[in-house]
Amino acid sequence: MDCLLQNSPITGYKIRYNETSITTGPITTTDTSFVATSLFPGTSYTFEIAAVNKDGNGPYQQFTASTQSPMGMIILKSFT
Repeated sequence: MDCLLQNSPITGYKIRYNETSITTGPITTTDTSFVATSLFPGTSYTFEIAAVNKDGNGPYQQFTASTQSPMGMIILKSFT
Protein backbone atom coordinates (compact mmCIF):
# COMPACT_ATOMS: atom_id res chain seq x y z
CA MET A 1 0.00 0.00 0.00
CA ASP A 2 1.29 3.46 -0.90
CA CYS A 3 2.14 5.66 2.09
CA LEU A 4 0.38 8.62 0.43
CA LEU A 5 -2.93 6.79 0.66
CA GLN A 6 -2.60 6.66 4.44
CA ASN A 7 -2.04 9.39 6.99
CA SER A 8 0.52 7.59 9.13
CA PRO A 9 3.55 9.55 10.33
CA ILE A 10 6.73 9.36 8.26
CA THR A 11 9.10 6.87 9.83
CA GLY A 12 12.04 7.24 7.43
CA TYR A 13 13.25 7.88 3.92
CA LYS A 14 14.66 5.81 1.07
CA ILE A 15 17.39 7.41 -1.02
CA ARG A 16 18.88 6.14 -4.24
CA TYR A 17 21.18 7.87 -6.70
CA ASN A 18 23.02 7.16 -9.89
CA GLU A 19 25.61 8.44 -12.32
CA THR A 20 25.06 7.16 -15.86
CA SER A 21 24.82 3.38 -15.37
CA ILE A 22 25.94 3.07 -11.72
CA THR A 23 23.05 3.02 -9.23
CA THR A 24 23.41 3.15 -5.44
CA GLY A 25 20.66 2.28 -3.00
CA PRO A 26 18.07 2.39 -1.89
CA ILE A 27 19.58 3.52 1.39
CA THR A 28 17.09 3.65 4.27
CA THR A 29 17.48 6.36 6.91
CA THR A 30 15.46 8.19 9.55
CA ASP A 31 17.63 11.31 9.18
CA THR A 32 16.39 14.28 7.14
CA SER A 33 19.82 14.89 5.64
CA PHE A 34 22.26 12.69 3.78
CA VAL A 35 25.89 12.98 2.63
CA ALA A 36 26.81 11.11 -0.55
CA THR A 37 30.57 10.53 -0.56
CA SER A 38 33.11 8.84 -2.83
CA LEU A 39 31.55 10.48 -5.89
CA PHE A 40 33.35 11.45 -9.07
CA PRO A 41 34.38 15.15 -9.05
CA GLY A 42 32.59 17.41 -11.54
CA THR A 43 29.89 14.81 -12.23
CA SER A 44 26.07 15.08 -12.24
CA TYR A 45 24.05 12.61 -10.20
CA THR A 46 20.34 11.89 -10.18
CA PHE A 47 18.92 11.52 -6.66
CA GLU A 48 15.55 10.06 -5.72
CA ILE A 49 14.01 10.30 -2.24
CA ALA A 50 10.82 8.62 -1.02
CA ALA A 51 9.09 9.01 2.34
CA VAL A 52 8.33 5.78 4.21
CA ASN A 53 5.70 5.02 6.84
CA LYS A 54 4.11 1.87 8.27
CA ASP A 55 2.08 1.49 5.06
CA GLY A 56 5.02 1.55 2.64
CA ASN A 57 6.83 4.01 0.37
CA GLY A 58 5.51 7.17 -1.17
CA PRO A 59 6.56 8.06 -4.72
CA TYR A 60 10.20 8.90 -5.34
CA GLN A 61 10.93 12.59 -5.94
CA GLN A 62 13.78 13.08 -8.40
CA PHE A 63 16.37 15.84 -8.77
CA THR A 64 19.87 16.28 -10.16
CA ALA A 65 22.94 17.62 -8.34
CA SER A 66 26.58 17.94 -9.36
CA THR A 67 29.80 17.61 -7.43
CA GLN A 68 31.51 20.99 -7.51
CA SER A 69 34.75 20.19 -5.75
CA PRO A 70 37.52 17.62 -6.04
CA MET A 71 36.22 16.03 -2.83
CA GLY A 72 33.41 14.23 -4.72
CA MET A 73 30.69 14.90 -2.14
CA ILE A 74 27.05 16.05 -2.28
CA ILE A 75 25.14 17.02 0.87
CA LEU A 76 21.34 16.74 0.90
CA LYS A 77 19.71 18.78 3.70
CA SER A 78 16.20 19.01 5.11
CA PHE A 79 14.32 16.88 2.60
CA THR A 80 11.23 16.45 4.81
